[in-house]
Formats: sequence, C-alpha cells, structure tokens
Amino acid sequence: MKIDNIIYIVGDDSPFLYCLNFDFNIINKIELFKTAHFKTGRIPKKLKYDFECITKLEIKDKKYLLIVFNY
Repeated sequence: MKIDNIIYIVGDDSPFLYCLNFDFNIINKIELFKTAHFKTGRIPKKLKYDFECITKLEIKDKKYLLIVFNY
C-alpha cells in the first residue's frame, strides 16, 4: 500500500508494519504485536494472525491505513 512517499507492507508472520521508500529500503517499522518472546522476530505459525487485506482511508483530509485480519 502506498501513501504519499511511503510504501507500507505487512506480513502474516511479522509483528511489524514495514515502511519503505521507493528504493525498497526500510525507513521505519511499526510494532503491531509485542515481540519480546519472539526469538526470530517472526510470529510462530500457531500464534500468527492471518492478514486479509490492507487499504488506505481518507477521512476529513487525514490518511489512515486499515488492516483486516483473522486470528
């Protein structure tokens, strides 16, 4: 998902929302789930969420991301 000059990427087994520039370099990561007990930085299959979609919303001139998932 692209908003302004940032590409946002989320994955089922990652606890982060990644923010990339147009060269695909990570410029920020936003923690979606606590990662203290993840040794590899990935969510174990039995604990992971199933992300269904990501989309952008614009409400009253503010931009938002909506991430829908199943657990």
